[in-house]
Amino acid sequence: MGEDELEAWFGQDVAERAAAFEPIGADRAWTLGAAAAGAEPDDALLMAVADGADGPWLVERSGEAMRLVPVSPTWVWRRLAGLLPALG
Repeated sequence: MGEDELEAWFGQDVAERAAAFEPIGADRAWTLGAAAAGAEPDDALLMAVADGADGPWLVERSGEAMRLVPVSPTWVWRRLAGLLPALG
């Protein structure tokens, strides 16, 4: 998965988003950025998820590469809840 595909998921073009979502059965995508008060933007913890009838897919970045990892809704909530204490 490349930057272009990720940009299509979060872009403004409805047709591009639909085409990007189709292979994994998703119909929406969202991102969350969390940072402690006064932190630099580069210090924010980020999470990107594509979601649909088949369940959520986490966008996982490793260096320059990105991949989709199927996860459960419970996993997403646990990850969201874990972001706050990580901001310390």
